[in-house]
Amino acid sequence: MPRQKTLTIADAVNNVLSGKTADATGPLGFALSFTKNPDSREQAIDLIDHIASHLQLRDFPLNREDLTPLVAKTLTYLSKTGLQSPEAIATLHAHAPAFARAIAAVPHKLTDSTSLAGILRTYQQLSAQKAAALRASLPPLPNLRPVIWQSADTRTALLEAVHPQHLQEDTAALDHCAGKLYDTPALAHHGIEKGAPGSEPFLVYWRSIKNKISRIFSLTHHGAIRFTLEYNLHNQNITQISGKPLPGGLLLPQPENAVQRDDPDLPRLCEALTGLMDTLPVRHIFGLPTPYSETVLTPEGAFEPIHPDNIPSALSGTLTVMPSIPRNILQPAAESPRFSFLLQNPADARHLPASLEGWVYITHIHPIANLPTLRRGNIAFNGTSLNAPLLESGRIAAPNLKRLNAPHLKTPPPKSR
Repeated sequence: MPRQKTLTIADAVNNVLSGKTADATGPLGFALSFTKNPDSREQAIDLIDHIASHLQLRDFPLNREDLTPLVAKTLTYLSKTGLQSPEAIATLHAHAPAFARAIAAVPHKLTDSTSLAGILRTYQQLSAQKAAALRASLPPLPNLRPVIWQSADTRTALLEAVHPQHLQEDTAALDHCAGKLYDTPALAHHGIEKGAPGSEPFLVYWRSIKNKISRIFSLTHHGAIRFTLEYNLHNQNITQISGKPLPGGLLLPQPENAVQRDDPDLPRLCEALTGLMDTLPVRHIFGLPTPYSETVLTPEGAFEPIHPDNIPSALSGTLTVMPSIPRNILQPAAESPRFSFLLQNPADARHLPASLEGWVYITHIHPIANLPTLRRGNIAFNGTSLNAPLLESGRIAAPNLKRLNAPHLKTPPPKSR
């Protein structure tokens, strides 16, 4: 019997777009409309590949029959939400784990008539039900959270989690994973079920606190929990900020429940972060809404055009690399770990400062990137080949990287932040 040919995601997408099943063994059976832009199709292939990979990580038995609905529903979702440009689809790569979570939670809906948007709505409803059940199950606990920062009117406060139930309270309020993600092998070793009495010390984030890897803070307003923040003690970054997820519909699943630009609590969050920075050294802040190019996010939670005077206090800022950036903006931004540089045109790489404290995001769609002058800095790149001949220190987040030329880099680069 001849061996069955390996079916790649690219094969599956191309087959579906040509009106066939993913494995090309039969007709698709319905019309599917999607852009003919080859770059958009390439980005769609990468997105579906990421979703499939995260489903495999969740022990989801993704087989050849599942590929047809996965591909068709994802392409339909992109069409119906208007997300068909290469740039728009590329922004969804960070959402792949959230798409996979939703599909794995209701696996039977992948192969029935439910759309991907419907799967997302169902998952959000299930999550809300679980959060309500968790809130009802928590026993009373004295409020032992230390106050790390408080606003002048005392209405807003930043509190620290010092008990595993504090993490569960945050999860019950915000529906994130801090209070429900367990060290499963450790639980099995001790013969304890998830959520059972005595399981709380095995929460992954509580272990991170106990092992002095992280500190977890909660932002409250009028006593209600609005955000959870994770601070990494080793790299001094705010690694996550989780808020309440948006309702369903065709809205995107939010990575780590990221903060939205129009969130009414954003000014309070920014004020609290500024207060925290008076207590702790904070380098990069992940999870804040990204300022548009040539703008900064101020301590007051406003987005303003970048100016030499607002760079030192900015919580985050974004610059597109181009020859016209004034030196009195380029240099102080390069010295701030909270600034990101967007490299959209490969030819502009020579205008990057030689040393960056923050990140450079290579956003052009070419698979090869060349950074001939960069000696220090962090690089995020979705392509396959990176040439950084002078790079001596920094991190590289490049999940698809196959070739790296960085002979002076002192430590092997990690694949992600």
